[in-house]
Amino acid sequence: MRTPRQWATRLRAGAGGSASASYPYAGHDMTGVETFPRWVCDQGLNLQAGSPAGIYFSYFTPQSNLLCGNVATFFSTAPTSATLGRMGIYSVAGNGDLTLVASTANNTTFTSNALYQRPLTTPYQLVAGTRYAFTILVITGGSAGTCRACALYPQMAALSPRLSSQSTLQYTDLPASVTNANLLTFGQAGHHLLTT
Repeated sequence: MRTPRQWATRLRAGAGGSASASYPYAGHDMTGVETFPRWVCDQGLNLQAGSPAGIYFSYFTPQSNLLCGNVATFFSTAPTSATLGRMGIYSVAGNGDLTLVASTANNTTFTSNALYQRPLTTPYQLVAGTRYAFTILVITGGSAGTCRACALYPQMAALSPRLSSQSTLQYTDLPASVTNANLLTFGQAGHHLLTT
């Protein structure tokens, strides 16, 4: 039988997604935000290979303010022969358009079964209650790798607030913006970690 506090923790941790900054949930103390809790990420998300390549977005809402300085993605299978590896945070407009607000520099050092963790080029203030989207782009002539994700029913994931999406366009670098018209429903959401 869960206590009211346990239920509150469960709901806050899974707020589509994200645990709040400096908030303990499921017995784990953390200072940061997860796009989705780790315990629901039971499958692999195969990133699109090529140059240019398509990208996926995972949406989240921090429950507390967080000055984010580092971001991470867990790769079960590392990319090979990559020439670009970058992660980005996007603000989400009321109409669904995305705008890049923070990102990492290019780094192509990947390891299987490990976090790919990199600093943002400039720390970014995540604001409680604000909707954001996260993506990772790998440009490679080989495999783009597999990161951890959770399964979603695509049509439910597209309901407001949106949980995941896939761009109809392909890119050679993180786009400065993506219009809602160029976003499709998508049946997976990647696990990403944002910390101080």
